[in-house]
Amino acid sequence: MASCLVALGSNLGESRSILQQAIERLDHDPAIVVVRRSRWLVTVPVGGPAGQPDFVNGALRLETSLSPEQLHARLRDVETQLGRQRRQRWAARTIDLDLLLYDQQVRDSDQLTLPHPRMAFRRFVLEPAAEVGGELRHPHIGWTVNQLWDHLQHAANYVALTGPAGTGKSQRARQLARAMSWRYLADPAATAVPNAPESLILERRAAELQKSAAKSSAGMVSDFWIGQSLVNRRVPAEEPGDGFQQHWTQVVEQCITPKLLVLLTDSGRDAAAERCPGPLSPDVQLQKPPPAAEGTEVETVVWKNAVRWYYQGPRLYLEPGQPERAFAELTAAVQAMT
Repeated sequence: MASCLVALGSNLGESRSILQQAIERLDHDPAIVVVRRSRWLVTVPVGGPAGQPDFVNGALRLETSLSPEQLHARLRDVETQLGRQRRQRWAARTIDLDLLLYDQQVRDSDQLTLPHPRMAFRRFVLEPAAEVGGELRHPHIGWTVNQLWDHLQHAANYVALTGPAGTGKSQRARQLARAMSWRYLADPAATAVPNAPESLILERRAAELQKSAAKSSAGMVSDFWIGQSLVNRRVPAEEPGDGFQQHWTQVVEQCITPKLLVLLTDSGRDAAAERCPGPLSPDVQLQKPPPAAEGTEVETVVWKNAVRWYYQGPRLYLEPGQPERAFAELTAAVQAMT
C-alpha cells in the first residue's frame, strides 16, 4: 500500500459537511484507507476572484493500492459527486481534493503532477499536512513536510527570481515588490563592467543581499539568485574544479536564503523531472550548452538542474511567455506563503 497526502478545501455551501462526506466516500473505497485527518483550518482565499468567502482547509493521510493516476481520478470523481464545477481558475468551490504526495513518486503530465507543484509554499496546505504526515518527504526538495512547514514559519520574507536572460526577471521582481510593498534588489551584474569575472559578480550579489537584509523590515524581492553565478560563468578559466564552487559555497553561507525561489523558463512545468530524477553531480548538471542552444529546452534543463542541486527549499516555475498569468501565479504564491 502506498502512503499518500491529500489536501482538502471548500468555501461554498456547508463546507465542513461536504468535506466530511468526501472523507467517508474515500474511506468506503476498498482500495483506500483513511489513516488520519487533520483539524479543520479556516483561511483567507489566495488568488482568484475577489470577495470569496473563507476556506475550510484540511489534509488526509491515506494508504491505497491504487496507482497515482487511479487515485487522482478517484479524487476527481468524488469532487464531481459533491458538486464541484470547474468554471474559473481559483474561484470559489464546493470542494477541492488535491493529491500532494504519493510515496516518492514523481509525475509531470497534463493530467497529474507529483509532488503537487504548489504544496511547498502554501501555508494553508502545509499546516494541516504537517499534522497528519509531517515525516513524509518531498521527492524533489528532499525535506520532510515538517521541515517545509518550519521553513515557511521562520525563514525571512525574501523571494529570488532567476532564469536565462530575456525572461523578464527584473520586471516581475519590480511588480512583486510594488504589490507586496517590499524592497526590490536589482542584480549588480547589470551594472558590472563587460566581461567582469563571475567571482566579482558573486561577491557583489552577496554584498547586496547582506546590506539589504540588514535594512529590510518587511520583505525583499531580488531579480537574481546567488546560485546563478554557477550557471553564468563569464571567464573560460572558471570551470568546475578550479575552486570557484568552493568560493561560492563560502560566500553563500553568509547570505540570506530565499523563502521562495522563482525560476522563469520557457516551460513552467518541471519538464526535466523524469529526464533527471534526483540530484546529479555538479559537473554533469552544469555543463553549459553551446550558444546555439540558448533559449531552447536544453537551456531550460540546465537551469532546472542548477536549481535542484544548489537550492533546497520551495520553488516555483513560471513561463515568461505568459506575463499576466505568470504574475498572477507569482503574487498568489507569495501571498500563500506569508
